[in-house]
Amino acid sequence: WGAAKNFAPKDTLDFNIDGHITSLKPINNNQYGITFQKTLISTSGLMDVPVDMGNRTHKTYSISKDTLEKIINAKKVIVRVQLLDSFWEERIEPSPEAIPTYKKYPYIWAKAGFKKFLRLIPTN
Repeated sequence: WGAAKNFAPKDTLDFNIDGHITSLKPINNNQYGITFQKTLISTSGLMDVPVDMGNRTHKTYSISKDTLEKIINAKKVIVRVQLLDSFWEERIEPSPEAIPTYKKYPYIWAKAGFKKFLRLIPTN
């Protein structure tokens, strides 16, 4: 987005999973998203230099294990985030151009990360 944006507080986080829309409800209907500045310190031999990594915004939504599995197993998933004055949509699978990077670092993409997450949580 180029900068942190506020989420529409009561709106859902929507997924188009192989043509079927699934909406996740926010945990807190009054929250616009938590915004913070991310700065890293780059250390060199002479001095430490702060590096501005930009603003970040996050908001928590509730998802079932079943929905997460549908996202993981789908051929095409598009996520839509409702912001205060706009929205953002993006496909969560890597583009054909990104496949070499995906093969080296699969967990930077949502589907691989979700799959790893499900493997790590305890089952009943």
